[in-house]
Amino acid sequence: MSPVDLTEAPNPAGDGCWFSQHMRLVLQSSKRELDVVLLGISILLYMRFT
Repeated sequence: MSPVDLTEAPNPAGDGCWFSQHMRLVLQSSKRELDVVLLGISILLYMRFT
């Protein structure tokens, strides 16, 4: 997996890097995949912060 160029999307937190890379993949994917991934991200964030 190639490294992500964080100069386009700087992250305040170190663990935001995976999110930046993931969003790049999301933007390149289809609408249907986007909906599924956003749902997955929402669930993961909910589980992480509760």
